[in-house]
Amino acid sequence: MTSLIKVFFLLNNLQGSIPSTLGNCQNYLSCLDPAQNNLSGPIPKEVVEIPSLSIYLDLSKNQLTGPLSTEVGELVNLGYLEFSHNWLSGEIPGSLRSCIMLENLHLEGNYFQGSIPELLRFLRALQHLNLSHSNLTGQIPKFLAGFRLLQYLDLSFNDIQGGMPKQGVFGNASAVSILGNNKLCGGISQLNLSTCIPNISKRQKSSAKQMLIIAIPCGFLGFFL
Repeated sequence: MTSLIKVFFLLNNLQGSIPSTLGNCQNYLSCLDPAQNNLSGPIPKEVVEIPSLSIYLDLSKNQLTGPLSTEVGELVNLGYLEFSHNWLSGEIPGSLRSCIMLENLHLEGNYFQGSIPELLRFLRALQHLNLSHSNLTGQIPKFLAGFRLLQYLDLSFNDIQGGMPKQGVFGNASAVSILGNNKLCGGISQLNLSTCIPNISKRQKSSAKQMLIIAIPCGFLGFFL
């Protein structure tokens, strides 16, 4: 049935893997929603290569495994993408940078690794971004503070560290969730984070060490004189 426009399988007890033959719906399919089932296995690359998907793709609350295919970058016309609450692993692919029409991106509740990719700076149409409960590390990318359309950002329960920006969405405490990231500091006062301690560069540390090496013998020499 390659002329299907919308496919809804959500809230059933479907099992097994997502059939790669859904990729045959290349020309008209704008919505695909098999969320909240018992589907397992990897996400077929044929599904994330359907160029006609423009409204949304929702595979949330299943038991999907493996890394998120780099072919997800083919969804250049998609407005809503949700893979939340699965068992996906690996790093968030930088190929998502090509999905410049995305307004909603939900990847929470998975087993991703690494940091938030810098290449996501191209997704300036984002209004809602949820990366919570995803084992992410590193720092909050500065480009997120420049997303003028971003209304809600959830980075809670990861292992993100460093300073919090104050501009953009970060200036509204009710629009940002950072719970469970105990290594964050700074930000606006409403977030009640500790003050950031400036890092001393390696060069400064080396200079201070050299000064001590010179100063201590000179001090002893001056004392004896």
